[in-house]
Order: sequence, then structure tokens, then C-alpha cells
Amino acid sequence: MIEVPDEIRTARILLRKPSVGEAPLMFSAYAQDPAVTRYLTWRPHADIAETRAVIDRFLAAWEKQEEFCWLLFASDTAQMIGSHLAGVSVYPCPIS
Repeated sequence: MIEVPDEIRTARILLRKPSVGEAPLMFSAYAQDPAVTRYLTWRPHADIAETRAVIDRFLAAWEKQEEFCWLLFASDTAQMIGSHLAGVSVYPCPIS
């Protein structure tokens, strides 16, 4: 089992495991904005229900330890500024 922290803090950013209750914040902060999603692999969310479904998928993948998504917040303002998704590789990566 991989030990992944629910929170990671730096001087400027807080990364936090999402909760379903943060769907409205994620939607308004960036998920519905075409300018934000222009170069991403996903389209803007049509409504908060779509954002809730995405967070549900993030949490299900976290439980299965397949992927880990953190929501990003500016430390000085607590404003949500994005998210980061990290996946677990099934292929060993030797370090030499």
C-alpha cells in the first residue's frame, strides 16, 4: 500500500485531497472556464453536477490507489488555483 498524504504544504501552495463538497468551488474557480481548459485533455464542465462526478472519480481512484488528485490553493489567500493528478505506474522504473 502506498502512503500518500492528504495534504502537502509549501511556502506558497497547499495541495489537498478533494472532497465532494468542494465541487462548487472547483467549478467556479476553473472547471467551467474555456480559457483554462483550452489546452487540457478535458472540456469545460457544463454544470456543478459534472464537477461532482469528476471529484467522485478522483476519490474512487484514490481509494483504489490508482491515481491521486490534489486541489491546489494559494497559501496566502486560500484561493483555489487548480489541481494536480499523479498516477501510479504499473511498470517498474529502475534507477541506476
